[in-house]
Amino acid sequence: MEILFITNASGPDYMSDTIFHGGKSILGKNFYESNKMWYMYDDLVDKRSLYGRGFTMYGKIDKNLYNPLPSNPIELIQNKFFDKIIYGSIWRCSDYFDIVSKTYDKKDIVVIDGEDHDWIAFEYSDKSTYFKRELYSKIDNIHPITFGVPEDLILPFVPEKTKHLSHIIPDFNRNYTFELESDYYKEYASSWFAITKKKAGWDCLRHYEIMMNGCVPIFEDLENCPEMTLVNLPKKELISFAKEKIQNIDNNKFILDYVRNNFTTKKILSYVLQHE
Repeated sequence: MEILFITNASGPDYMSDTIFHGGKSILGKNFYESNKMWYMYDDLVDKRSLYGRGFTMYGKIDKNLYNPLPSNPIELIQNKFFDKIIYGSIWRCSDYFDIVSKTYDKKDIVVIDGEDHDWIAFEYSDKSTYFKRELYSKIDNIHPITFGVPEDLILPFVPEKTKHLSHIIPDFNRNYTFELESDYYKEYASSWFAITKKKAGWDCLRHYEIMMNGCVPIFEDLENCPEMTLVNLPKKELISFAKEKIQNIDNNKFILDYVRNNFTTKKILSYVLQHE
């Protein structure tokens, strides 16, 4: 399968980057990008200036997997060189959509909408398979989607715990506590529980960073999360775990297995490709 990922590659966007990382992990050089996703490859010199200091998602892909387009994108699209076209962030980049929608069937055009707001770009959803992260209610032909994490970052087992609650308290400031990604992960891995919450949107990479380190997220106000948002999150279990706050390794193992089975970038990309 040959896929074109259309993006302006202007900088980090967790939803778009989840799909891109999954695509490169599964298809390698057969997952092309319209503009080079420079911040995703392992020759990235400095991650510190990126959002979240570039933790978890960035600088992880083998630079040798970059594959420049063999010719002009428009020519390739018109000749149907690609099996599918994916728009990584439709609000930020809709390049060539008129040509794409005239050339490809709706089922072969994937539109990702990872913005924090709940607006739908219906001018694109009518001509594509459309995925919305902050989906607040059921809408015909609009599919829910969530962030994911690289599978090799997920711990193989629940590590030894030394504290009940992580001292990381999320807020709206960008005052980062940790200089090293490894120290950030160790803080969650050593804790039974960690606090997370809705910020601009309900979905947040932090939820999965907590879970992938074998830590149970205490998700503030999760009872009020819209039905169609975070649809794959085990909401009932998380609410129960948060109420009990019991140090139970079975709960932490459940969380670790759940993120491995549902929230890797590969799983998210596969979910997208299975819809028509």
